[in-house]
Amino acid sequence: MIKNCVLCDGLKDEFQNIKKQYFELQSNVTLFETKNFKVIPDKFPIAPNHIIILPKEHINTFAEFNDVQGREVGYILDRLENTTKSENFIMFEHGTSKSEELNTPPHIKSIFHAHLHFIPNVKCNTEDINIFFKQKNVQLLDYDGSQKAISEFQTQYSGNANFVDFIKDNIVYEDSACTSVESYFYIKGSDSTQLFFPERLVTPRIPSQFLREALSEQCKTPEWNWKIGMTAEGRQKYGTRIVQMTKLFKKNDYNNILDITKCKSGYGKE
Repeated sequence: MIKNCVLCDGLKDEFQNIKKQYFELQSNVTLFETKNFKVIPDKFPIAPNHIIILPKEHINTFAEFNDVQGREVGYILDRLENTTKSENFIMFEHGTSKSEELNTPPHIKSIFHAHLHFIPNVKCNTEDINIFFKQKNVQLLDYDGSQKAISEFQTQYSGNANFVDFIKDNIVYEDSACTSVESYFYIKGSDSTQLFFPERLVTPRIPSQFLREALSEQCKTPEWNWKIGMTAEGRQKYGTRIVQMTKLFKKNDYNNILDITKCKSGYGKE
């Protein structure tokens, strides 16, 4: 853990800020955990069961995980699919580089601690994302500066066990130690395809809360931008979703961090 990291602080105090935000939340905020990760509700869930996968160690992106940590992520995704009974799911990460963390002025509020969003049973495929890119005038470029179509960044999702490997294989590392990587945006859509954009190939930069805004209408969450104040109705909707999440995982009793050797992702196998 490091100083001045909101997620490191949250891990240290068991996310008391979420409990203070939602007075109706009585139980522990953590849904379940493994050796290297905690799984918690998003503080402002854009949809029911909007969940965050959070490493306990301060690390910038999922591209920096070792093989053991990668298998744990596969196990966690299996658990989330099973518990939420998701027919499909959306997953996304905005990975930030170590150099970006070191060079960003302290007064600019950004999160440089890796965290992966998981949202089950919500439709958002490649074409939906392409439409929203056009609405925001976001262009995708090749390394020579020429324009590319979103389909050229699209690949088939190869399964939960291979998620971290996919990220690592598509990253350009900035040093031989593989601890500092370029910033990127990763999306796994509801059509079982995935998109990976190195941030330097996107112009202008992908807007803050991009997918929250894109999903807001179908998720019936008009107050998608939690940074612009919150009405009592909006706070109640978010709070109800978080309480329902904690009850769901408590009911399924997935808090035993040792019982993780049997799952389809292959976690625990030699």
